[in-house]
Amino acid sequence: MRLRSLPVLSYIENIYNDARNTELSSACRPIHKKNILYLAKYINNFGGIETRILAYAEALSKINCNVIFVSEQNDCDTIKSRFTCLRINFHARNFEKSLIKIIRNYHIDIVEFQTRSRRFIYALDLDELKRHCRIGCCIHGEIPAIDIDTLNSMDYRIFISDLLCSIDYDKLNDYKILPNAIRCTGREWEYNNQTKALIISRIAKDKFNQLCSAIEYCFERKIPFTIAGSTKYDNTAKRLKKRYDLGDETFTGNEIDTISYLKKHKEDYLLVAGVGQVLLEAGALGYPCLLVSDLGPGYSTFLTRKNIRGNFGRNLTLTYFSKSKQHLQVQELDTSVISDYDISQELRQDYNMADRIHEYIAYISGE
Repeated sequence: MRLRSLPVLSYIENIYNDARNTELSSACRPIHKKNILYLAKYINNFGGIETRILAYAEALSKINCNVIFVSEQNDCDTIKSRFTCLRINFHARNFEKSLIKIIRNYHIDIVEFQTRSRRFIYALDLDELKRHCRIGCCIHGEIPAIDIDTLNSMDYRIFISDLLCSIDYDKLNDYKILPNAIRCTGREWEYNNQTKALIISRIAKDKFNQLCSAIEYCFERKIPFTIAGSTKYDNTAKRLKKRYDLGDETFTGNEIDTISYLKKHKEDYLLVAGVGQVLLEAGALGYPCLLVSDLGPGYSTFLTRKNIRGNFGRNLTLTYFSKSKQHLQVQELDTSVISDYDISQELRQDYNMADRIHEYIAYISGE
């Protein structure tokens, strides 16, 4: 395992181990390699963001780039086993100095912020960082009150959607929209009188409303369901159990790798409920997909061949239906026309990971 820890003297101070003293230094130093640092405070074992950055890192490594992950907490076993990973305290008073030392010792050419929150960006002097390397960011979702001037001070900006309410796109310098994507996979699911729904999500505070929406949809239609997600965040799991009188057997109890799990259980489930990357992967396998809304089951919709190109945030996410798009909403699953819910071909055409990677590499290189 290639994990290297940056020891913490106290909660507010980092001590950096000089990279020249580690066994990894020779792999990071060749001048002909381009070294790219992905900076993310938290990296989960599974998730849409993790799928995305892992795919990009693997693609970059194939074109003679060396990707290094720096985080405060990294739970992704795949990333830790394949890439150099460093740990740093993002709340430390010398966070910036520690980061600059990493940049120098690992000869970093590009630092890319994998951004879910605006907080740690504001703790850094971006002009100082830009003296050492190129600085960019990828915005993975809504970030309330994010400062446009801060984004414009970076060398490049990537957004997963052009419909983020917290972003004033008109005030931005040049930017790139790169929605989530999937590696092409063949259709495997077939309708065989399955009756059960699979709800896939991190069981966490920020996913609570989406989970409630999916659960209520199933309750209203008497559809049995399983929630596939980790119960690591006990408070959220407890809230769900109490609100809906759920037993432990309702949960798988652990995070899943969506594609491998759905391939294994294709005879068990009638539909998959969730948002984003989960539905891209389930839909590519041929499963009927229920796109859930934070606002409740009445705002949710099945994805069909007729509405899949209705631009659901370009990432299969949904807050509500505007009046102009209400005709796209499909609330019920009609098994007599089950082929209408097969969106696998459309997803392979519109969400191909190879196309995204080509655009991404060209953009961060300044081409």
